[in-house]
Amino acid sequence: MGNMNQGTAGAFGTARRGERRRWPALLLTGGLFTGALVCFICDTALNGALGWSRIVALSCAYGWALLFPLAALERGSLTGCLGALSVFTVPYLYGLSRLLRVRAVFTVGTAVALISLVFLWLLYAAFRRLGRTSRALGTACLLLAWLTAFINGALYRLGAAPPPDAWNGMNVLLLLLAAAVCFTWRQNRKEQ
Repeated sequence: MGNMNQGTAGAFGTARRGERRRWPALLLTGGLFTGALVCFICDTALNGALGWSRIVALSCAYGWALLFPLAALERGSLTGCLGALSVFTVPYLYGLSRLLRVRAVFTVGTAVALISLVFLWLLYAAFRRLGRTSRALGTACLLLAWLTAFINGALYRLGAAPPPDAWNGMNVLLLLLAAAVCFTWRQNRKEQ
């Protein structure tokens, strides 16, 4: 009888957790849908047609796709968010560039997004493997130095930014110094 009560309590607890996870997902969905609908109504009332509100609707859909795993999933929500970011960012940039009629939004945005996605997945893997340690923080600083250098180089190659200068180099140098401090601090603590 005791096992039966424990099983019922466990199932009830699981159902309660599921209900708690459902509310943030419903609030997120309802809030973004309502915001997009209000923009459609205002845009139609002011302009007689859908113009800028399509950008808002596309951005709301993109935001929903990114945040829904965080709101709905109890486990693996960060992985779900990163997965959604990986899947939906390039199509979002394409749609945005079509609506804005600015090709650079897609070309430059995709280059920066792909470099940033690699960085985010490497950062996620580093913290999963190393935990919340100074070694993980040092790895994050190294990855940030890499990200800064690659994005500056990519923007220059695409003609979207001037050539990297001393300030860009200073950012990378400071991140490398921060990484060295993190790795050294961990080694000093081990020796003591």
